Amino acid sequence: MAGYTRQAAANITTGSVIDADDFNDEYNQIQSAFNASTGHTHDGTAAEGAAIEKIGPSQDVVATASVLRPKATNTIDLGTTALQYKDAFFDGTVKTDGLTVDENAAIAGNLSVAGNLTGSGVSTGARAALSAGTGISYNSGTGVITCTVDTPAEVGLGNLSNNGNNLSGNFTATGNVTAFSDERLKENVETIQGALDKVSQMRGVIYNYKSELNDGQRGTGVIAQEMQQVMPEVVEEGQYLSVAYGNLVGVLIEAVKELKAEIDQCKCKKCECE
Repeated sequence: MAGYTRQAAANITTGSVIDADDFNDEYNQIQSAFNASTGHTHDGTAAEGAAIEKIGPSQDVVATASVLRPKATNTIDLGTTALQYKDAFFDGTVKTDGLTVDENAAIAGNLSVAGNLTGSGVSTGARAALSAGTGISYNSGTGVITCTVDTPAEVGLGNLSNNGNNLSGNFTATGNVTAFSDERLKENVETIQGALDKVSQMRGVIYNYKSELNDGQRGTGVIAQEMQQVMPEVVEEGQYLSVAYGNLVGVLIEAVKELKAEIDQCKCKKCECE
């Protein structure tokens, strides 16, 4: 034992006469060693004693090089309601079956909740702090959010009017209005045949809208019923027929190519005649 030196070693032997002074000196030396501010470090090295790995009256707590754990699961408390630890510092994950915070909690980082977040402060305080915007209703009692957008004005298109899913009015975009045309989204792709003949069957018209739709405004385009006979692919069904004018580009492109081929053929014949 560090700090301890045998006393009267020659007297305390088998067959020797041991007097009270010998025992007294030995006891005093042992007591002094235990009371000294330095002594056994129990670090496992020679003369310092083995490391203390188990603590408690029944060795209830086990300390290893990497883990401080109970001998049996779910049997040891850390502190009591009367005798509490002051602060705890962790650099990692803390896992628990239940967490009760009886005072204030400050969260400097992100809080991810996989389950339900409940409590009087959550169900009333947090819900009351939420508010809905235009076209959205919010029930602070149940926490249910419902989308009620049913007019163009609620999404910033106040110049348009609607009848069910149909919009009427002018729409101006400051950017491009595009539609998906990725090859990866298409199958059974075929080049349009007889495009020039199809275009020849189309009729371009100018007209006035009836007053109930657009107050007699002048317009230009095609008639959907006529287009159904020529290119039904560009006509959409509904309360009123509509035409996807952008989808006419394909047939117009092929019609121009067919027309060019005919013109080139005529040029060749003219050259032969000359």
